[in-house]
Formats: sequence, structure tokens, C-alpha cells
Amino acid sequence: MKKEIFILTGRPGDGKTTIGKLLSQRDRVTYIEGDAQISLKGRQRLNNGTWSDVDRKEYLEATAEKATDFASTDKPVLIADCLTFPWMRQFLIEKLVDLGFGRPLVNLVFVIRKLNETQITEIANKRASEGHALEPEALKKFRDLFVPLDPKNEPHKILLNPGDGDLEKLLLIAIK
Repeated sequence: MKKEIFILTGRPGDGKTTIGKLLSQRDRVTYIEGDAQISLKGRQRLNNGTWSDVDRKEYLEATAEKATDFASTDKPVLIADCLTFPWMRQFLIEKLVDLGFGRPLVNLVFVIRKLNETQITEIANKRASEGHALEPEALKKFRDLFVPLDPKNEPHKILLNPGDGDLEKLLLIAIK
């Protein structure tokens, strides 16, 4: 399967979902929200602190499988997901390769946005009201736990989200 696939990763609240939705609305990509693959039981475990590596692998496998649903489209596939730990990023990439996506066509993109504590709280509350998988306290916890990408072991691109609310500018940055 020779399909270009992008994995947007970064800390919760840095703009992965916003970028994915913008590109999808402009019909540039087929968008997959990684968190949407988390089961109800997984969401409960995620928020109560009992989320395990078994849970993580289960939802990463589901996310990779979901990508194959769009393998026949002519657009690139974009997955937006936090992928807190390096092994999670590697696991998802390996699953995508195992499912037939060519390794050179799998692109890891690290989204970075500088946020202060007030902004983090506002984003967490807004997302919670929209039914996001992470409740506000869990979002803050996973922002702190996120292990930055290691350029030596995880080749990636960086997308700096200015976070100024200018969605058109963000879209232009994302499509470069």
C-alpha cells in the first residue's frame, strides 16, 4: 500500500485535533482522531489512573486498523494522537507498516504550542464539555508525562502552533 500517512503527536492541548480537522475540512487529508478509538472502559481507566500499556496497545492497534479503512482513498491519511511515550510512537508506526503502509511514507510530526496554566485549564474544560476522552486533570497529567521526541531515534518534522487563534494562519503553517 503506497499511501502517505501523517501522525501528528505532541502534548494534549497543543493543537493536533484542530490541525487535523482543519486539513480534513479543506479536503486535504482523511482525518483519524486517535482518541476516538479508545473504548468506554479505556476512557474510564485513562481518567482514573488505571490506564495500562495493554490498554494503550489495544487502542493503538485500533487506530492503525482504522487507517486501513481509508487506504483506497486518494488523500493522505492523518492521525492525531498524543502518543505520550516513545514506544507508543514506534508501536503505531510498526503497526502501520505491518498493515502495508510503506515505512518511508509514514511521517511523524511533532506539534508544539506554548501554553500557560490558565490556557491549559481553559482548553481542558472546553474539551471536557465536548466529550473528549481526557478529563481536565488527566489532560494536565499527560501534558507533564509526555516524553519529547528524540531526533536521533525518532525522525520527525516539527510544526510550531502559534496558538494565536488565527486558524487560517495555522492551516497555512500545517500545509507547508
